[in-house]
Amino acid sequence: MCSQSHPSSRLFSVTAMVMFLSILTSRYQERDFGIDLPRKLLLGLTSLFVSIASVLVSFCAGHFFILKDKLKYAAFPVYAVTGLPVTLFAIALFPLYHDLAWALFKKGVTA
Repeated sequence: MCSQSHPSSRLFSVTAMVMFLSILTSRYQERDFGIDLPRKLLLGLTSLFVSIASVLVSFCAGHFFILKDKLKYAAFPVYAVTGLPVTLFAIALFPLYHDLAWALFKKGVTA
């Protein structure tokens, strides 16, 4: 069985990859650490979260439509277990995401 993820998941995963690669290839100047790095990291994390959520939704929807009628309600625990690692990943990175957003918008308002 061949499975295709949603085009939005590909778009956001490529965006996340480009943002993280642009962090690696930065010039390491003061402006990069103060403004560009938090902005790129925030955009990269946001794209990564949206990409993972899009792949998860695409998997669950595709799997739900393929199942027979009598097995559809038995699949909900599988979907819950599938979403557990994504939820734990989001909870683990939420403090970093919150700090980045706070620092970026606080500098944006005062600058």
